[in-house]
Amino acid sequence: IQYTKKNLNKNKYEEWYKYIRTIKKKYPVVPKKPLIFKDSVNPYLFFNNLDRFVSKSENIFVDTGSTIAWIMQAFKFNSKIRVMHDFNNTAMGYALPAAIGGVLAGKNKNVTCVVGEGSFMMNIQELSTIQRFKLPINIILINNNGYSMVKQTQDQWLKSKYYATSNKGGLSFPNFSDIATSFGLHYKLIRKESSINHILSECYKKRLPRIIEVLVDAKQRVIPQSRFGFPIEDSDPMLSRKEFESNMIIKN
Repeated sequence: IQYTKKNLNKNKYEEWYKYIRTIKKKYPVVPKKPLIFKDSVNPYLFFNNLDRFVSKSENIFVDTGSTIAWIMQAFKFNSKIRVMHDFNNTAMGYALPAAIGGVLAGKNKNVTCVVGEGSFMMNIQELSTIQRFKLPINIILINNNGYSMVKQTQDQWLKSKYYATSNKGGLSFPNFSDIATSFGLHYKLIRKESSINHILSECYKKRLPRIIEVLVDAKQRVIPQSRFGFPIEDSDPMLSRKEFESNMIIKN
């Protein structure tokens, strides 16, 4: 192929772009028939719907763990939405105080804070700042009753021994509805897929200092996830070796 200066960047990588589009179509983050849970929400389905309700120039502050993975995989971004995360530091507890700073610095900017219940506990005292200044932050609290990202590592290498990452392993959390009430914040609970759109529509139509608790099954994992000791194209959950080989551009 002869490349001109005008079409160099477009054509040089076209085969690679085509391959990526094929793989994305073959393994969609949210399949046409997503897994539906009885008393909890599929986080991929939740974040795939969230873009319909946030403002077109929303500032979204996201905490670490499965939360950042799920939103980056499933949320549909536009060019004006900004996502803030302490990438490469990934400190638990970052999102809540960062979102407060975002509201105070951004003045008229709409702010959403997305945080897992484990990270939420690291800086829960900052709710008093939200209460004091009546900051209209929608806090989306992803509650999977444990440290899901750590659990996934325990699944892979430690025979699913959930020490210090589950109720049985010694971890516990408060009633977040009571926490919201004690800080004078509005509270909503999403525990079924059927209530996602209704509750998000209500919460984003009128901005208030609010906690939106989203119940996620404790067994839900990040899919796919790059696994230690394996190349990035061989992610967890692992495909059959026949299917894996069929996807490879360069054959063994």
